[in-house]
Amino acid sequence: MKLRHALAAGLTCLVALTACGGSDDAESDDPEQKSSSSSKESAASLLADAKKEIGASKAFRMKGSIDDDGDRGQIDITYAGDDVQGSFSIGSQGSFELALVDDASYVKGSKQFWTDNADAETADRFAGKWVTSTSFGDLADEFSRDSFVDEIFEPEGKVTIGPDKTINGVDCITLVDNEKGKKSYLYLDAEDHRPLQISQDGGDVVISYEGVTLPEKPAAVLDVDALAG
Repeated sequence: MKLRHALAAGLTCLVALTACGGSDDAESDDPEQKSSSSSKESAASLLADAKKEIGASKAFRMKGSIDDDGDRGQIDITYAGDDVQGSFSIGSQGSFELALVDDASYVKGSKQFWTDNADAETADRFAGKWVTSTSFGDLADEFSRDSFVDEIFEPEGKVTIGPDKTINGVDCITLVDNEKGKKSYLYLDAEDHRPLQISQDGGDVVISYEGVTLPEKPAAVLDVDALAG
């Protein structure tokens, strides 16, 4: 699954715009130790069900660690309707937060993030502050629910059904994305096929649907367009 690529694509989009203006709760048993009970359904249909379920949910949160070609990162992103809020760290590139609320886009980056991805002057002006700009429109498209879900659940190789596994007490179907010697695992609730966890080299990302804190507009925001004018 392309979770790491979805985050990397969003980061690339953010950098371009600003230049212009594993889970400890999951059981650790080896999935190869259990047999699959989902042989009546194809991997393709199960993957389609997973996308449908998460896409139709009122709100969901994805939280955990990822590895992008050896660059470890953390992701914590919430979707509620069309609104989005998240925090991200990408290895040596620093960290940033994102809020897309009521058709407006807001970003808050660390000093290291702005220094590495823009310049020292930008870092001094914006580090640790929420900023907004009309030029962030492409960022909203990149991190929209549909775009993010489509990217995450786009397989990189042949998808097969793996052995069943239990995640946090829930019986799960395992989908395995086999890509050039690497594997990633998508665990679906065996009853409704709702995705619950993505696991790949370097980390796990847990997907939750209950008790999700809804995205909110930041309290204090600098308008980059107004500053430029």
